[in-house]
Amino acid sequence: MTIPYSAGTSFATPTCVGGVIKYPFANEGDSATKVYVHDMQVARANYAPLAFNNFMETGGGANQQKPVRSPFADDANAFWVGDSEPTDNGTSIVSFQRTFANVPAPRLEGNGIYAFTYPGISATTEQVFGTSKSSPTPLASYESATDSGVLVFEVTNPGDYAIGQKFDVRNNSQPFPYRFEKRIVFNGSWILDVYQNGFVTDISGDQITIKSVLGSNYNGLRFPNSTASTVTMVQSLPSRNPFTQNANSRKTISYLKSDDLIGIPIGSQFSVVASDGTPTDTLTATTTPNKDQYLDIVTAGEFINAESTKISRWMGNIWESVNITVEAL
Repeated sequence: MTIPYSAGTSFATPTCVGGVIKYPFANEGDSATKVYVHDMQVARANYAPLAFNNFMETGGGANQQKPVRSPFADDANAFWVGDSEPTDNGTSIVSFQRTFANVPAPRLEGNGIYAFTYPGISATTEQVFGTSKSSPTPLASYESATDSGVLVFEVTNPGDYAIGQKFDVRNNSQPFPYRFEKRIVFNGSWILDVYQNGFVTDISGDQITIKSVLGSNYNGLRFPNSTASTVTMVQSLPSRNPFTQNANSRKTISYLKSDDLIGIPIGSQFSVVASDGTPTDTLTATTTPNKDQYLDIVTAGEFINAESTKISRWMGNIWESVNITVEAL
């Protein structure tokens, strides 16, 4: 895309003699963001930089500053972001590169494992997610290949469920959670085990399947002699102390063109604030967020800010904003 040198110009005006388009984020799936690099020449005495609000379009407007003889089509969304240091050619002419760039689109990237300290919870909090419209049929079954207890039943709102959701399942005919009785290998006696930490593994029409891994140290399974009933799916977080855990994290990167760095919004690291406004490491009924609100965050599969937003200059007055988030647990 090089334009040959023209002996017919005195280069009194900055003139393009070649150029290239770069795609800085093509490997990240963004092939729309372009950086236009112009190889320029001008008489030494006539060199001057442009302004950050100038853009790459032909016309007589003050901000329409597309280089003379640019090989590229007009792009009013490409802004001047800088010139390289002019280099003396040994004559009265200097050479430099003049660059215009689009404001990149936001993107989401994986960020690997991140060690994050999660808040404690003062007391168990729970919420009812939904109730089945049928009894599990059969009441329950055992899947030997995965050492799992399995419940299959119909719900009225299958669109609200998602593969991987975790529930405690309550048998509505009894005052306690649905349970399995399991026989321990080493002594053959039967013990009760609450059906907890069941995960949705299949959704077919209005029928869902929930499995709970029981463990390989059991060689039998039976069910309590109780009336089959509808079941209620309950989501809960038990009381706990603050803890640090390696968690899935991701990075949200966005861009903003602005002459006002101070005015660029910055997200804060996730924190818990007590009712008196002081920081605390434990969620209660009166903190912000409170323990019920945090349960909503967890059950929705949301991510929370692991750090405050980091702002840095990308090019010119285009700023890069990076937010690292971790899975709420």
